[in-house]
Amino acid sequence: MQLSSAFCKKVKNLVNEDSFHYECDDSAPLSLPYSIRIFMRNRPAIKLGFALHNQYTLVIPIHEKARAVVSGNNIELQPGKGLLVLPRQIHGYTNISEKNVLWLFCGFLHKSDTFELMRNNCIDINQSILNDLLALVTDYQNLSRLRQRIPQTDLSPARLTGSSLQLSLRLRLQVILEQLLQIHITEIEQSNKQGQTANKPRTNQTSAGELLTNRASLFMFEHMNEHLELTSVAEAMHVSPGHLRNEFKRYTGCNYTEYLNCLRVNRARHYLDTTDMSLETICHQCGYGSIYSFSRAFKRSTGVPPGQYRDNRKEIL
Repeated sequence: MQLSSAFCKKVKNLVNEDSFHYECDDSAPLSLPYSIRIFMRNRPAIKLGFALHNQYTLVIPIHEKARAVVSGNNIELQPGKGLLVLPRQIHGYTNISEKNVLWLFCGFLHKSDTFELMRNNCIDINQSILNDLLALVTDYQNLSRLRQRIPQTDLSPARLTGSSLQLSLRLRLQVILEQLLQIHITEIEQSNKQGQTANKPRTNQTSAGELLTNRASLFMFEHMNEHLELTSVAEAMHVSPGHLRNEFKRYTGCNYTEYLNCLRVNRARHYLDTTDMSLETICHQCGYGSIYSFSRAFKRSTGVPPGQYRDNRKEIL
């Protein structure tokens, strides 16, 4: 369906990087999402990079279509569709056209595994979900403003308002997820009645190749500051370099060197966003041999050198 202009405008007002991260109370009795983080990206899809983490990520295209590569599955995403990336799934994005994509991302944690059924499936967004998404982004922005104004020790009425907004945020996201799940289940039932198998849910079991790629990725995360040759990682995984190279291509959509650089750039962005570490220290921690190679790789991925990226972030915050 066509996304409304009000929703598009609201999303465009989000910070175009990792924005406000609201730590919800994960000890609450209700089984609801927590540690919710909402942000948007407006850049070529190929520059969104690859990632592997422990959270769920709901991806909502706003403008332009692109291709998501999730654990080796190529999934075409376009406005009016949504994709839920599950924890521990290697995922990234590739361009279909040269245009920038404007996409909304919602990362969160959840104690329930109910949403496993949506693995690797693109799901239609109806008007009800769109309305809830608009309200979700509005609540999130209001919480962000409260967080900036209220000291952590303050127990004023505004603080209590923040608590109610927090619960509203969690409830809205839960409702959105349940609606997406119901739409997907309905699609499966209709396909089964028609004797079709193309849209049936893919197996939830992790293949040996995906498991190998995940293990190798974790090894690379833990040894990021080292000189990570393909041969050394393959030796640590007890497989041949050729086999590991093929599995990386199959499950990430890019070659080993490209994937390693995505990991290093993402690590560098994290340090630039959250620490005052010098560029030299970040360069070393991310495994680059020189400031020149670090700056060149970072600019090729993000469009700006690391120093300018940090300055831009300071202006936003």
